[in-house]
Amino acid sequence: AYDNTAPVITNISIRSTNTPDNYATTGQTIYLEFDVDDVIYPPNVQINSHTTPGSVTVSSAGISPNITWTAQCVVDGSDPDATVTFTISSLTNESGISAVPASYSATSDASSVTVDKTAPAISGVFCTSNNPDPYRAKEGDQVTVRFHVSEIVPAPTVQFYGPTDVTA
Repeated sequence: AYDNTAPVITNISIRSTNTPDNYATTGQTIYLEFDVDDVIYPPNVQINSHTTPGSVTVSSAGISPNITWTAQCVVDGSDPDATVTFTISSLTNESGISAVPASYSATSDASSVTVDKTAPAISGVFCTSNNPDPYRAKEGDQVTVRFHVSEIVPAPTVQFYGPTDVTA
């Protein structure tokens, strides 16, 4: 039977292998996923400067009318420290009918991935204790370490070295 309906694209989302999955750095994989209600030829996908064919691989799973497509690429030195951009195009079914619109460049769930290849900078390190001499500490004293970082980071692990190493 001749299929005279255009494929419909839904559920476009993007994530990475990082934790949290809305950030990525060099060597991590970005996944762009979307659903199509029809059998289509493999689409063209561009994620940042990565394209198909080439550094973006595209695969599908499922059967019509619920086919999930996944495009993926690995973050490398060519990716800028910025929100990942993408375009999905050439969405054509087996009858040669193209999706409307012809290309997609936004997620449908507000997901995004930001590439961040720049290590956070630490500055202003200051250490004191509740000892009468705040620049010394003995067993039982409370030591406070303060510092500034150039971006939001997970809670750090601080290790003190001495006769008995302590990790906080």
